[in-house]
Amino acid sequence: ASFNSSIVPLAYDVTLARSYMQQMGFGVGFTTDAQWVAVAEGGTPFANVPHTYNTGNAFREDFQVAVTLWFKQIGINVIDDGVTFSQFLTYLYDDYDHLGIYAIGWGPDYLDPYNMLDPLFNPASSSNSAQVNDAHLNTLMAAALAETDEAARNIIYQNIQGYLSRMQFHVPLYNSKVLYTHAVDIQGIPYNAMGSLRLYPVYRGTA
Repeated sequence: ASFNSSIVPLAYDVTLARSYMQQMGFGVGFTTDAQWVAVAEGGTPFANVPHTYNTGNAFREDFQVAVTLWFKQIGINVIDDGVTFSQFLTYLYDDYDHLGIYAIGWGPDYLDPYNMLDPLFNPASSSNSAQVNDAHLNTLMAAALAETDEAARNIIYQNIQGYLSRMQFHVPLYNSKVLYTHAVDIQGIPYNAMGSLRLYPVYRGTA
């Protein structure tokens, strides 16, 4: 239930972002990068947005550099809100409103999509730092949890995946690759993001 071929990624680029900003009345008439950057670096940027992250984390420190450059391209100033890991966790779990931009990593504890979705999107979850409370998504997640037929459940999760890609409650940044190596006649291997090998469905077929 991890891939829906009907989902087409949106095309993001600075021209499109600037057009949205101008539709809202920001940067109207701007024609150069320098004009947008000057606003971001000046005394009255179009917005000040904090990027909260834990220092000492290489990815998040690099992301601070990236988002600062990216947001300057649309006249927005990014505030460096690097904190200790314990303070970062406090914001993630207890002080959601402190967060502006933030990046988190998420991985499954067991092989079920619900294990990934419920903590991040259930309004009752302490891990729902983005404060998502979407009635349609809640209904789909409840239906998936109640469904016992695997094929029907897979369809529900594909619908959830499609809905999440459109709503963009979270913006996916990257995912790691998991590589499996085996003989060509070994089939039925349950490839998964956990790198967990389950032998029950595996069988030897024809190459």
